[in-house]
Amino acid sequence: MKNLAPLLSQLPDEMDLASVPGLVLATVQKSDIQVYPIGVKHAQTQAPITPDTVFPAASLSKPVFAWGVLGLVEKGLFDLDRPLMAYLPLPEAESVPQLNEITARQVLSHATGLQNWRFSLDDKFEFAFQPGTGFQYSGEGYFYLQRVIEKITGQGIEGFMQDHVLQPLGLTHSSFLWLTDYEQTLTWGHHDRGVPGEGFGARFGRKMWALAEASGKPLRDWRYEDVLQALPQIHPNLRPLGNDMLPNVAASLLTTAADYAQFVQQIMAAPPEGMLTPQISINRWLSWGLGWGLAHAPHGPTFWHWGDNGAFKNFIYADPGTREALLILTNGERGLTLCERIIRRLTGYEHPAFLWL
Repeated sequence: MKNLAPLLSQLPDEMDLASVPGLVLATVQKSDIQVYPIGVKHAQTQAPITPDTVFPAASLSKPVFAWGVLGLVEKGLFDLDRPLMAYLPLPEAESVPQLNEITARQVLSHATGLQNWRFSLDDKFEFAFQPGTGFQYSGEGYFYLQRVIEKITGQGIEGFMQDHVLQPLGLTHSSFLWLTDYEQTLTWGHHDRGVPGEGFGARFGRKMWALAEASGKPLRDWRYEDVLQALPQIHPNLRPLGNDMLPNVAASLLTTAADYAQFVQQIMAAPPEGMLTPQISINRWLSWGLGWGLAHAPHGPTFWHWGDNGAFKNFIYADPGTREALLILTNGERGLTLCERIIRRLTGYEHPAFLWL
């Protein structure tokens, strides 16, 4: 990893050009984690980004959930290759027979063929190919697997992730649901040329927290059915679709750079079986493991993922051979441009993922 000093001195000007008010860069070098906060959480209040600032992880949520699923596999409590319909039948399978074939292995490697998300109640489950025969990025698959994990464990997905992943790994500032502690620490996103807007997870998570307190059932114990029942009270325009619901293992993780860097550090030290093994090929440069994108660097294989929740753009690059990683979390919709420049300068090569994204 190259010297950070020149990059850190240039980033404020480049962030200004890109209308990205704030970012945090974390570096991992074996057992050492360093966090570099730059800019502000909110363009108008000018509250500074700090090492404790919480960011929406967006799709960086997916590998964290994958760790939890693979933990159940290691304990013999779940089968990656058993069709999910055997655990949780979906009524739509009568008209969409491909649903009967989906497995957790295909979900975690984006090989189900399902579309990314449905955006209307009129949208049906659609398959670009037969499950297991190609790659297509799909949040819908992850949300179905979320419901399956709730079914077989009897836990709400937030409680499951806290008990089996976040707390055991020491990720004490992370949650798939908004927490009252985030009132002061969570960054806002910035659209267009730096216009601040509060993230979906905060706006609706705050309402869910109030509903949970009134009901007497802790929010961490809420399952899909509880959220479904509460949707009209959370917001009248929300639809009973994965992309409108919280928690959502595909996208709703809220975390700090230090927490997520610690998670990546654990993976580089002892990855669960299959996590960093290619499951499906994208092209000759890229493939997908169980939860992670995989790439061929000049010096060997690396793993990566990006996050895109509109006004929040993130990227993680990690080299398990050297046990070095770079994490960038940003609060502006042009953040991926900065991520690409940072990765290129600090690694010395053009990461193929940025041409593919």
